[in-house]
Amino acid sequence: MNMDVYHYAGNNPIRFIDQKGEDVYGTLFEVSLTGALGFRYQSGYAIDSDLNVYSFSGFNLTNGSMVAIGINNFYSSAKNANEYFNTSFITLEGGISFISGEIGLGNNKNNNVEYTRSIGVGKSPNKFKFGFAFNFCAKETSNITPKKLTDKKDMIKALKILKSAAMAEGNANALDIINKALNKINSKK
Repeated sequence: MNMDVYHYAGNNPIRFIDQKGEDVYGTLFEVSLTGALGFRYQSGYAIDSDLNVYSFSGFNLTNGSMVAIGINNFYSSAKNANEYFNTSFITLEGGISFISGEIGLGNNKNNNVEYTRSIGVGKSPNKFKFGFAFNFCAKETSNITPKKLTDKKDMIKALKILKSAAMAEGNANALDIINKALNKINSKK
């Protein structure tokens, strides 16, 4: 039991709290079109425990049966955003009506196993009421491009979006990190 990867989080990967202080949170807009083989387009923002803020966009390959447009909040156990964007993830995403979720595992160049999960709301543009897809988020199968934000206006815009998403999800850990970043920016005036 003590060897379980989530032991220090009470063996609960859904309410995962990283006591090491290494987290990556984000929100993204997603369009997914999968019929056997397909693609998922993503565009969004991410923040890590080091208060680095990123914008990102790109697509990855999918396999399954899903048509969706929506907004997701995600969490990853990656050490920082740079490591998150350089980790190869395989995730399972599913949706019923307007609610979707995703859970996945990844491996990075340091052979660290990373965990990611997301929860979101969306709309299927047709009469699809249920869908699922396996997403392949690796350098070989995607072109997701992150950009570290350095412009104060861009950072504040991203942090406001991230804060709204964290408040909607009720994610106290993400709110704490986002508020620290906003305070850091505002103290530099």
